[in-house]
Amino acid sequence: KRFLTNINDLFHTYEENKLLKQQMYNYEALEVYTNQLEEQLASLEELQETGASLTNYQTINATTVMRNVDQWHDFIVINKGSQQGIQENMAVLSKEGFLIGKVISVNELSAKVKLIKNQDFGSKVSAIIDGKDDSIGTVEGYDYIEDELVMTQVSKNVTVEQGDAVITSGLGGVYPRSLLIGYVDRVEVSKD
Repeated sequence: KRFLTNINDLFHTYEENKLLKQQMYNYEALEVYTNQLEEQLASLEELQETGASLTNYQTINATTVMRNVDQWHDFIVINKGSQQGIQENMAVLSKEGFLIGKVISVNELSAKVKLIKNQDFGSKVSAIIDGKDDSIGTVEGYDYIEDELVMTQVSKNVTVEQGDAVITSGLGGVYPRSLLIGYVDRVEVSKD
């Protein structure tokens, strides 16, 4: 009977040891994750100290009050101006949250917005594929036939898939990071 009890105790010890090893592996993984979070926190604190972040911004709701049929893809006029805090080069988003352009001139009660679909948009928008920080490219131009914005200069080493979100990169100092531009509809590899 004592022999069977010893075997039973040994089996329980084996099971407990197995469980403790699994917990030890979990703690090691948690420690690695904690170290990564601490590094990210230190990086964010450094950005906050330098004031280099463009992620802190407030939104101002406005309504389109004019859109010329001849320049449908080029400009709109909104019903907010300098009295409401609107300034030149501010990003303009659609009600769905997509980047649609930037303010190019401001009056007291209205502002003119140059749309991102405008072929002469001027300043290209630095963008990345969300979750793929090495996918920096440029949104420039608009394909009127396909009704699509065009993103170029993305490295061929980056795997881009249909449905991936395209967001502003925050580079260039104009647009805050992480403004939604759109979603990938199709991918074409250039021959260059």
